[in-house]
Amino acid sequence: MNITWWLSQILVSVPKTKYINFILLLISHNFQPKLETNIRNKNYFVKKKMKKYKNVRKKVGQKWLIDCKYR
Repeated sequence: MNITWWLSQILVSVPKTKYINFILLLISHNFQPKLETNIRNKNYFVKKKMKKYKNVRKKVGQKWLIDCKYR
């Protein structure tokens, strides 16, 4: 069985918005184990930033979080 076929079956059967992170983690684990650690590190730094700039987060809200994640 092909890996790509299996992934496509999951994508078809499961709602994308809920399990897209899970699928990305699967892909990263199978093909690039380094990618997973990078994601973890990024999340850690995002949390650190949020602690540092708590007032900013309160003012801007969800938009600031999204900007921080994709910067």
